[in-house]
Amino acid sequence: MPFKDLEQAKEYRRRYYQSNKAKKLDYSKKYRETVVTSEISRGYYLKNKYNITEEDYIVLRAKQNNACAICNIQTKLHVDHDHETGQIRGLLCLKCNTALGTFGDSVEGLEVAINYLKAIK
Repeated sequence: MPFKDLEQAKEYRRRYYQSNKAKKLDYSKKYRETVVTSEISRGYYLKNKYNITEEDYIVLRAKQNNACAICNIQTKLHVDHDHETGQIRGLLCLKCNTALGTFGDSVEGLEVAINYLKAIK
């Protein structure tokens, strides 16, 4: 439905929400009752993506003293794995995990970057 201006669109949304408020609240309540919790979702994700359990993740995190395997910062940790074999290498913070992925997990690429940084300092 095309609107002449932004205010007309906002007014339409307000009226739609008010006229369907009970229905939307009922849907939200039913959704919250049936949706899996975040812990179950995380366990499901770990099992399907990396073939590890939540317990495996907790053990690995404890082995790393709850810190990133590269920078040693204690923060939310992501599973680092070899994209070719699927083998889990450890847990990394978002920055370190992204950095490795950006270099395509290439030792040569990282060495070139290291040499570049050494040359400019």
